[in-house]
Amino acid sequence: MVAFLVMFGWVAVAKVSRSMALQARARGYVEASRLMGQRDTRTILRHVMPQLLPYALASIAISVPAAITTEAGLSFLGLGDPEYPTWGQMLRDASLHGAAARGLWWWVVPPGLMIAVTGLAFVFIGGSLDAAVNPRMRRA
Repeated sequence: MVAFLVMFGWVAVAKVSRSMALQARARGYVEASRLMGQRDTRTILRHVMPQLLPYALASIAISVPAAITTEAGLSFLGLGDPEYPTWGQMLRDASLHGAAARGLWWWVVPPGLMIAVTGLAFVFIGGSLDAAVNPRMRRA
């Protein structure tokens, strides 16, 4: 399932990253550094990467919780590997045994809460990394 998520999850990030890199390459100061004789690696590290890094961190912060909820949703639907216990599999078992109707909240709340807390943690980590790396936010 991880291979499936990785195989199809990188396309949108790669398209946006490529377009941002092409926009940064067309800027005047990148062309000026090239005309001054700086190496391409220095130009990329000094001028292009600082513009791409905040987007990359934000996309990671968004894609990890999306992958967790996708895996949990697929496991809840029965499309995951039944041999590995996941939060989605736990919620599926709780649903199949009627845990909510029988008042067995401890079958439902912990896996659902852990999905939410883990997703929220990655969003907070991404936000703090964005604040540390983004040059626009450092000035503020």
